[in-house]
Amino acid sequence: METIETKTGLRALMRKLIPSILILLICFSFTSSFTHGTELTDKQSQLTEVNDKKAQASKELEEIAEKIKNQMEVLSGINNEITIKENEIADSEEKIQQKQADMEERQRNLNKRLRTMYKNGSVGFIDVLLGSNNISEFLSNIEMIQRIYRSDQNVMASLKKDYQDLKAQEEALIAQKQELSAKQAEAEKAREELQATQASAKKNFDELEQQSQALGNEIAALQAQYAPPPSSGGGSGDSGAPSGGGGGGFIWPVVGPITSDYTYRWHPIFGYYHGHTGIDIGVGYGTPIRAAQSGTVILSSWYGGYGNAVVIAHDSSLSTVYGHCQSLAVSAGQYVNQGDVIAYVGSTGWSTGPHLHFEVRVNGQHTSPWPYLP
Repeated sequence: METIETKTGLRALMRKLIPSILILLICFSFTSSFTHGTELTDKQSQLTEVNDKKAQASKELEEIAEKIKNQMEVLSGINNEITIKENEIADSEEKIQQKQADMEERQRNLNKRLRTMYKNGSVGFIDVLLGSNNISEFLSNIEMIQRIYRSDQNVMASLKKDYQDLKAQEEALIAQKQELSAKQAEAEKAREELQATQASAKKNFDELEQQSQALGNEIAALQAQYAPPPSSGGGSGDSGAPSGGGGGGFIWPVVGPITSDYTYRWHPIFGYYHGHTGIDIGVGYGTPIRAAQSGTVILSSWYGGYGNAVVIAHDSSLSTVYGHCQSLAVSAGQYVNQGDVIAYVGSTGWSTGPHLHFEVRVNGQHTSPWPYLP
C-alpha cells in the first residue's frame, strides 16, 4: 500500500513539474536562439567594419602604388638625362684631348721651325736677313718671318680659345650632371620612403584581411551550427551552373577558356614577371558568376587590384576569390549555396579585358585551384 501511494505521489508531482520544465526548456531555447542571433549579428557587424577598413586600406595601397610608379618614371627620366650628360662629357673630354694634342703639335712645329731658322742651314733666320740684297728686300724678309710667326701664334691662340671653350663646356656639363645626381638622390629617397609606406600599408591590409577571414570563418561556423546548410547544392536544376565536382567538390564559377593559368606570367599592366595567384577564365561582360561551393560571403566590394570582388569562406581554412567583376549580387555576411549567382563578369581593377579571376586560398594563402575543380 505504501509503495502504491508513493508512486501515486510521484506521478502527481511529475504532472505538476512537467509544465514548468517545458516552460524552462522553451525559455532556454529562446535564450539560446536569441544569444546566437545576437552573436551572429555582432560578428557580421564586425565583418562589415573590417571590410570597410580593408577597402580603405586597399585604396591607399593603390594610391601608393601609383605614386611609386610615377616616382619610378621620374627616376627613369633623371637617369636618362644623366646618361646623356655623361655621353656629352665624354665627347667633350675627347675633343679637349684632341685640341690639346693639336696645340702641343703646333707648339712643337713652331719651336722646331724657330730652332731651324736660328741655327741651321742657309734658310736660317740670320741667313735670310743677311742674304737680303737691299734694304727693301731686308724689310720684306723681316715682314715674311714676322708673318710666319704671327700665323703660328694666331693658330695657337685659336687652338687655345677652342680648348678653353671646350673646358668651359665640360665644366658646365659636369655641373649639370651634379645637379641631376642631387635630383636623383632626392627621387631615390622619395621612392624608398614610398616603399616603406607601402610596406606599412601592406602590413595593415594583411592584418585586416586576416581579421576578415577569421570573422568570416566564425560566421560560417555559427551558421553551420544553428542552421546547417545542405552538404552539396548547385542551386536549381535550370541555373545553368556546371555540375560535377573534382577533389574539392567545386563547380566551375563560369564556363570558358583559361586565358591565364596559375603560374608565373608577364603582367599586362606593370610589365614584369610575377606569380599569377589564380586562373583567368575568358568570358564576356555580364556573364553570371556562381559560387564554386557553399559558404559565407566575407567580402563583396572593391578589392584593390581585383576590382569589384567577392570572397567566400567555405570552412575554417578554405576560401575562394572572384575578381574583376562588373557588378556584385551578394553582401558580406550572406550565406550562399553552391551555384548561386554572386556577381557578373567585368574588367574592373587591374584588368585588360572582361574575364573572371578565380582564386582558391587555404589559410589565407593562394594555392592551385585545379585540385578543387571538376
